[in-house]
Amino acid sequence: MNVLLSIKPKYVNEILAGKKIFEFRKAIFKKKDIGKIFIYSSSPVKKIVASFEIARIISDSPQKIWDKCHKYGGIPENDFFEYFKNSDIAYAIEISNLDMFSAPIDPYILKKNFRPPQSYCYLSLNYFNTEISDNIPKKKVRDMVLLELTDKYITSAYSKKNPGRSQKLNEYFTEIELENLPKLPENWEWIRLGEVHTLKSDKHNGSGESLFYIGLEHIEKERGTLTEAVKIDVINTVKNRFKKGDLLYGKLRPYLNKVYLANEDGVCSTDIIVFKSTIYLCLNYSKYFFLSRQFVNDMTHNSTGVNLPRVSTKYLKEYPFPLPPLPEQRAIVSKIDLLFSELDNGIANLKLAQEQLKVYRQAVLKKAFEGELTKEWREQQVNLQSARNLLDQIQVERKEEAEKSKSKLKTVKPSTEAELEKLPQLPKMWSWIKLNSLGDLARGKSKHRPRNDAGLFGGKYPFIQTGEVKAAKQTIRDYSKTYSEFGLAQSKLWPKGTLCITIAANIAETAFLGFDGCFPDSIVGFSASETVVNMQYIYYFFNANQSKIEAFAPATAQKNINLNTLENLLVPYCSLPEQQAIVTEIETRLSICDKVEQDIAENLEKAEALRQSILKKAFEGKLLSEIELDEVRKAEDWEPAEKLLERVKAERQ
Repeated sequence: MNVLLSIKPKYVNEILAGKKIFEFRKAIFKKKDIGKIFIYSSSPVKKIVASFEIARIISDSPQKIWDKCHKYGGIPENDFFEYFKNSDIAYAIEISNLDMFSAPIDPYILKKNFRPPQSYCYLSLNYFNTEISDNIPKKKVRDMVLLELTDKYITSAYSKKNPGRSQKLNEYFTEIELENLPKLPENWEWIRLGEVHTLKSDKHNGSGESLFYIGLEHIEKERGTLTEAVKIDVINTVKNRFKKGDLLYGKLRPYLNKVYLANEDGVCSTDIIVFKSTIYLCLNYSKYFFLSRQFVNDMTHNSTGVNLPRVSTKYLKEYPFPLPPLPEQRAIVSKIDLLFSELDNGIANLKLAQEQLKVYRQAVLKKAFEGELTKEWREQQVNLQSARNLLDQIQVERKEEAEKSKSKLKTVKPSTEAELEKLPQLPKMWSWIKLNSLGDLARGKSKHRPRNDAGLFGGKYPFIQTGEVKAAKQTIRDYSKTYSEFGLAQSKLWPKGTLCITIAANIAETAFLGFDGCFPDSIVGFSASETVVNMQYIYYFFNANQSKIEAFAPATAQKNINLNTLENLLVPYCSLPEQQAIVTEIETRLSICDKVEQDIAENLEKAEALRQSILKKAFEGKLLSEIELDEVRKAEDWEPAEKLLERVKAERQ
């Protein structure tokens, strides 16, 4: 039994790019005898683009599934929790042996009454062969489907030799295998990677010498460069040796795409394969080939092991490798270097702009609470109330509220002159006032032990945690857990609009409750009278001072601050109309920042896509212009790849 799974195109792209290894679902297959999962890329693509096998299916609460799988989930956190809104359980399907079709299958042609599933549907093993479009001969379609479902592209067509099926066109691939590989330019050859890449077996026995050492952690992901952490180290265990000019490839977790062309002699982790340099192959060309998306995807989806997936040396050596003449290899590398240099400069400028925006955001918030953003506004106002008069009004309102609710109003110790002298000077009519004087602060409640008692959960009352406060964009709209009546009885239901402030793990993250909800004592709730306090003003104050507030936390593994820290937090307080004006000024400026940041993020994505486009063209033989190719063919050592292979063989003998 197979399954057809509907997935949005943007997530399909993440799967095909090797970035999304877990597919998330609210409901899962009831049948157990699942062979393959076919991916249907929904509108506007409407094609079946790939298949995969199930490594495992994990089920747990949405929060725990996110914690376990989000790194390779290929989905933003907000989208994840929006999808699982009101769901108590989530499923993560781990993708294994992904087969990406070279040409997507159009199911509407193959089956007249095809209807895409909302989520998934079961398929019989011969589903696409039972009802064929009237306009297409049955045998032809069956052959086409068979070809596609057994890997029309590189991923597995080359993985098994079968000389009996067809007469060989060369000694490396059968006729069918070559038909299933992209066509190469004249004078290029498809060969198996191991035919021109010699695997080194030199070992260092771990004698305690100090040597230049490269571990997987020292190779930059997807860049082919080393990190700054690489250094001379004392080597006490067996390592692989390499020489300057050798090519290093990380076989562990191949999706991390770790490749490096050595500029020095040294030793490396045994999870790094070393290919020997040769005068008949430009290993810089090979390095870029290893960095190409198609190669990375195929290595990733043909690795074995769940926690520590590795690609086998045998699979790697049998992989198809497009070999051009040697001068053309060098020219391709030069062209890639030039284009990547320009691309990297553009990316560096974009990332610099990102950092400058962060600085600008903080500058806006800093000036806001120094009164700079509303300086001209204040000069145009008359009869503004002073902060001290407003504070008196707040105290009267809070006292009246306490009397109505028959609760005790907490006494706030005023700031001393010595404390106030250390603070920046504020505009006229402003005052430094403790947060606890402006409204009500209280920790959340979760009295019952153990806190994970199943009886606490599964009801209708939203239960918010620190991670959901951090993930929210100003307002909390999603939650992964709910309290039952029993859970509510040992907690407290806070009203919509309460400002949630985290005091453990994520310090001073803030967001407003978008609904009535409960939260534990790792979150503090703050509320104040709308007649004297603009809650958005307080929210932005925390944004401006988060790092300062976090500094109050002791340097422990689990950072936290106490309620007293927040109660005594001094806020630059001004009249309500000015608070509203400040909020408007902040949001006007930050909304522009948001738009610019979005544009930068989109351009960074385009830059990475362009990088892969360059590599794709390079290994299809389409990167060099005719003028560049004419120049290459004048090189003294130019000869067809077929002749180059003869030299490689002679060298090995």
